[in-house]
Amino acid sequence: MTATRTLDLSSGRVYLDANATTPVLPEVADAVVLGMSLHGNPSSLHAAGRDASRRLTESRAATARFLGADGRNVAFTSGGTEACRLGVLGALAAAKPKRHVVCSAIEHPAIRDLLRAMTADGVEVSWVRPDAVGRVSVDDVRAALRDDTALAAVMWANNETGVLQPVREIAAACRERGVALVSDAVQCAGKVPVDFRASGIDVLAVAAHKFHGPRGVGALLVRDGARWKAPFPASHEMGRRAGTESLPLIAGFAAACDAAAKLTSDDRAAIAALRDRLESALTGALDGVTVNGTGDRVPNTSNVSFAGIESERLLAMLDRAGVDASNGSACSSRSPEPSHVLTSMGLGRAQAMSAVRFSLSRMTTRAEIDRAIAATIEAVETLRASIRR
Repeated sequence: MTATRTLDLSSGRVYLDANATTPVLPEVADAVVLGMSLHGNPSSLHAAGRDASRRLTESRAATARFLGADGRNVAFTSGGTEACRLGVLGALAAAKPKRHVVCSAIEHPAIRDLLRAMTADGVEVSWVRPDAVGRVSVDDVRAALRDDTALAAVMWANNETGVLQPVREIAAACRERGVALVSDAVQCAGKVPVDFRASGIDVLAVAAHKFHGPRGVGALLVRDGARWKAPFPASHEMGRRAGTESLPLIAGFAAACDAAAKLTSDDRAAIAALRDRLESALTGALDGVTVNGTGDRVPNTSNVSFAGIESERLLAMLDRAGVDASNGSACSSRSPEPSHVLTSMGLGRAQAMSAVRFSLSRMTTRAEIDRAIAATIEAVETLRASIRR
């Protein structure tokens, strides 16, 4: 895998929570520092402002190139959550007076919680459940569309299971009915190729820190002619978002895009092979282990249930053993309730509460996976032995 410098991850820990956030690449950090040296406001007309504006334009072009878009499609945001919510609110604003939304039941809280809150204001949501492997049916989305549907929201890759959704086919179904499709691609960009033009998606959200970029910056992509209207008065980012752009973070975002563009299919296959090694070892060594979400997935994500084990206790033992993992979305990891993603797939409460998400990055090594395997097997056996006593 290509990087201009070696990233030092010599903490002695095994980091398998890349879906929460990833380590920043050295070249990304360099770009952030360089962006900080450009002290002008990109909207100013003097020389310092022109320098900043030039870097902003270059960063926009790099981001667009990586995502298969044009620069005019890309508006920078404070992250994936803002991009998702601007996408939904803008599609609703453009579709007034329509107030019906079709949404997958496995959406990230960035969209799911927003829509649940908006039902108090008269928005009606039809939730489309996935099948047992975590994939939403195109036919189910099509059947849920109505004459008063303002938008559909279906994520490209699920943050907990990594399962890829048939967004191109869903986009085509929405287009037949004149409905905008908003897609959260936060867990997809940088892991599998994303081609915004070819996807047919109207509005797309991404975040830099999921593929070794800085936290605090994302992008909202709006297709030319899409049914979308800025939900708030805005004079920046082509009228799509208000507020002075964070040039250092945006420059880092662009550098992360350039680095991710160098990943090959062989690189992605190598990450998937490590994930498969982890799953095979755990299912082979332990009884009652189930992989949640199979088939077409991003290469780095594994969601595994351990029968009879509470994931919080297992994660605590892994933490003490130097392995970082999670029990789902970082935005809801402290919730006492089971994952809405897993329960919508048909898992019972006990199985959902026993699930651990292992998410790899481009930096993960085979030695680290083997350490994680050994630590997980030992922790599960210890916990089960304590339960039997």
